[in-house]
Amino acid sequence: MIQLNSQRRSRLQEILGQALRCLPIYLALETIGRLIEATFEPAAARFGNPSGGSEDSMLLLAIFVAVSTVWALFSGALRLLAARETLALPRSPLSRVRRMNLLMIESTRAMASVMFRIPLLVLPALLQWVRLAPLPYLILLSPDYERGKIDAHKLSSQFASQRRLLTLFIATLPIVTLIPEYFFATEASAHSTLLTDPLQHIGSIVGMSAIKFAFDVFVLKLVSRKLTPPQDTCRIES
Repeated sequence: MIQLNSQRRSRLQEILGQALRCLPIYLALETIGRLIEATFEPAAARFGNPSGGSEDSMLLLAIFVAVSTVWALFSGALRLLAARETLALPRSPLSRVRRMNLLMIESTRAMASVMFRIPLLVLPALLQWVRLAPLPYLILLSPDYERGKIDAHKLSSQFASQRRLLTLFIATLPIVTLIPEYFFATEASAHSTLLTDPLQHIGSIVGMSAIKFAFDVFVLKLVSRKLTPPQDTCRIES
């Protein structure tokens, strides 16, 4: 019993140490994301204003959409890679750079797959978005995908059909994270940006970084358990 408690304590200390190493990455990504928003906010304020130079605003907004999309793919992949390091999972045969590339490529494919369905009807696009919501987690956790035995979209669709509640939970996470962000917002921060008044945004950045880290680790752990065969988790040592 003492040895078991010692092992648990050691594992907990290891997890906390890894979490403290990962949180600065989340803080940096959250800060850069806020800076990108603050940089293009003047264009958003002038958009639709007849006296605000609408042509320039349209161009800046188009650039903002492109930059924010690339940043979302890059930061999301980097976040998940950092969060995976905190879990006691088998080492991947792929390098971090290779996994990063795969995450961004497959996420881009998923985004395109959803957007191609929008001209048809909103419902098919929404269903496809839900089916592909677990895709980034599966790319980092599925041995079959790492060995090239299955396509990422097919793997995500199969997982979604077998784990519907978990898939729906993962799909709603982006909306769930908006709730704490709303409570973190203050009147002062709502009328300022990170560039104009950084002190008003520090608490929100720290809080949202911690929440996103907790969500990522939690979902990675859930998906990992669902991918683990029952005989590996319920085996009794003789």
